[in-house]
Amino acid sequence: MAYQNKLLFRDDTTDDGTTPSHGGTYSSPDIISHEQIADPQTELSSSYTHDVNQRVPSGSKTNFVYTRVKSLDSSPQEGYLRLYRANVNLFMTPSVWRGNAMKTPAGDSFVKVSAPHKDDIAVGVTPFLLDATASDRFCLVGIANTDSTETVPEDFRTYDDFVVWVHQNPGVCVRNLNVISTAKTSFEQLDGLKNPEGTPRHAAFYLTATNVPIGTTIGMQCEPAKLNASMVTSTDPEILSAAVPAVPPYFDGFVRVWATLPLSEPSWPDDARLDLDYGVEMAPSMQSHQWGINPHDVLCASDASLFNAAFRLVMVGACGTVFKTA
Repeated sequence: MAYQNKLLFRDDTTDDGTTPSHGGTYSSPDIISHEQIADPQTELSSSYTHDVNQRVPSGSKTNFVYTRVKSLDSSPQEGYLRLYRANVNLFMTPSVWRGNAMKTPAGDSFVKVSAPHKDDIAVGVTPFLLDATASDRFCLVGIANTDSTETVPEDFRTYDDFVVWVHQNPGVCVRNLNVISTAKTSFEQLDGLKNPEGTPRHAAFYLTATNVPIGTTIGMQCEPAKLNASMVTSTDPEILSAAVPAVPPYFDGFVRVWATLPLSEPSWPDDARLDLDYGVEMAPSMQSHQWGINPHDVLCASDASLFNAAFRLVMVGACGTVFKTA
């Protein structure tokens, strides 16, 4: 299935449209949850270098989500931007989101934009609507086309196929980074975990706590993958990492992530953040191997010993939560 390369839906704020991209695959700043904006084109084009997402109020069916793209071509471009919603998941295979196209207030499944010149920022002035009555945590997939044809791929049979799809297509992005508010001093969430392959896969998980008070307990757990790790933070940021010998074949379950503030802290600081990253071992024959890192560079010796020396650890997904004061 062909995709356009003239409009850029960024993977993260470092994505400049170079193909393949080399940034993350889950934190697009061009999918923007935000209160209603009087002049979206001006406000969201002038803030292009920043992630300006706001907290999504739970209990509301009418939260606004705006979109923006950048023209990579010298000729005038028209774009059709679509968003798809899914539950938070570390592997965004299309069956998770294909049937959940988001709609505008008028019921349209896309917004149309135009960019007369190269490097123009084209903003979807009409927002999509996000229903947060069931949950204020979500993952969104964005696809930008230069015609009105919907282009949704079939399910990816391998992790490698998915990573290549995101990095090779400038008009494809994912946002799996949520902004929440909570008065509770303990936080827990379930992040979806899926293995599309018929063989077990060596993998690693990283839980990063940023702007979190020293003494906070953080942890992650998934019994079928033999993941069970926790620690008390002593630095900022703090990273809890753990390798697992095998995510089971065709596994479709969850990773439980939790954090508890020390007794001395009555609330989460503004902009406290928890990020769960998921990396899978890739052989040299796999295309995504080029974007991987040596497991020995990021894991302790005992965890790194689980991996083949010639293989690389490639990030295939992540889930993030940012805490904001109400």
